[in-house]
Amino acid sequence: MGEWKQGLCGCFNNITMCLVAFFVPCGAQYVMGKTAEGLNESCIMHGICPFLCAPFFGPPNAVQAALRMRARERNGIDGSWCEDWWCSLLPIISTLALIQLNAEVTQ
Repeated sequence: MGEWKQGLCGCFNNITMCLVAFFVPCGAQYVMGKTAEGLNESCIMHGICPFLCAPFFGPPNAVQAALRMRARERNGIDGSWCEDWWCSLLPIISTLALIQLNAEVTQ
């Protein structure tokens, strides 16, 4: 089995995505949409809809965890669904995990 191309704190390998995710309003949605595109999923469905539909379908973190699980399975990365959920639930860690996930599917 493999490992992630970059660690959780490796977000500075792509400084643009790091800045967008942390400092641009709705930047995390943009990064999540681009990440979904890298997994051949819909940018709109994964980037915008989870934030608009959160009261009906659960928090956007659930979408991020699902994308993380899909990328992990597709690329043969060690880990578990529990790790994916924890990385998606913790405030700062979730943004770092999103950037890590983006790097995994777009590079």
